[in-house]
Amino acid sequence: MEIINTSLSVVILIVAIIIIRALALYRLPKRMFLALWGVALCRLLIPFSIPSRFSIYTLANTLKIESPRADTTVIGMIPLNMGTAAGAINTSLTETASVSVSPFMIIWIMGLSVCFLFFLVTHLCCRREYKTALPVDNEFVRTWQKDHPIRRNVKIRQSDRIAAPLTYGILCPVV
Repeated sequence: MEIINTSLSVVILIVAIIIIRALALYRLPKRMFLALWGVALCRLLIPFSIPSRFSIYTLANTLKIESPRADTTVIGMIPLNMGTAAGAINTSLTETASVSVSPFMIIWIMGLSVCFLFFLVTHLCCRREYKTALPVDNEFVRTWQKDHPIRRNVKIRQSDRIAAPLTYGILCPVV
């Protein structure tokens, strides 16, 4: 059930990002949107929650109205006492539930592993084709790079073996 709650919270986060982007597209810097999408991506990739005092859920819990619980005693009523066997069973069930791994978590980890292996194998198989690409050196590329300065050196290459544009590389990016 934890993975479903996590997924629903990410859906809410993505909807909030889309609304913020629609309302403040030209008012906020573009890096802000990259940071927000990075948070959403991290939230999708990390299957557990990190507790924080500054969470929206913490705020919701503090605003939640306390309702009377079943185990509270009203003055004049005799409190119901659970037997020791029922209490022991209840305690052992909660301990067992906290130790077991959810089937949704197992499915999520399997899906993550399949996606990771697919992209890794595809990248490793296509590396030879990537290396055959020749550097592009024309006036348009030089003008564009001068008009759009970036901190890292991005190589722009062209290949007749690759039909669609693509990017690869984290430390040495290539377009």
